[in-house]
Amino acid sequence: MKTFYNIWMMAAVVLLAMTTATSCDRDREEAYILSGEWTGDFGMYYYDGYSDRTFWANYTDIRFVPSYDYATHGYGEEIDFFRPPCPIRYQSFYFHWEIRHGVIYLSFPYNHDLDVAIHDYRLNSDYFEGYFGNTNDYFRLVKLYNFYGWNSYDPYSYYGYSYYDDYYYGYAKGRDASEREEHVVSGDPKDFRFGRSLSRKHVEE
Repeated sequence: MKTFYNIWMMAAVVLLAMTTATSCDRDREEAYILSGEWTGDFGMYYYDGYSDRTFWANYTDIRFVPSYDYATHGYGEEIDFFRPPCPIRYQSFYFHWEIRHGVIYLSFPYNHDLDVAIHDYRLNSDYFEGYFGNTNDYFRLVKLYNFYGWNSYDPYSYYGYSYYDDYYYGYAKGRDASEREEHVVSGDPKDFRFGRSLSRKHVEE
């Protein structure tokens, strides 16, 4: 009986190791595909407490940069674009990301209200779709660029700022603009906030 128990335990350990290795390999492959810049509707909104209005982002550009080649974690930037009459043209947020056992975790160190776990997702070289947290909020993004040459990426290009006025109209999908007027959202946090909810957006729009 003891011999049988030992054999069973060894088999369980081997099976666990194989399962863990398979999961890690999958996470690594998906992180490689995820790396890059995506665009689409990410359900972002800006609430303006002064006017008591909610403005929904027209679209979002989101960048995933791995810590090193084939890393399952890294940093990134989410840039949300708004249309008039919203006073903000776009707002960017820095985040950390990690893929762990088939779930993508986004952590926003300067706004933890935006932290989210993405589950039941599918992605390939063309599109990225899935669900936010414990909700039925479904999103779908399309890929703009792969990030295989990290030297060309500037992680501080938009981080932390909101841009107003005519800069929005000359902006093309998160790329260069030589002239812009910059304004940082400031004031009491209760007067403005950012959030994410695709299901709410579908109801309100």
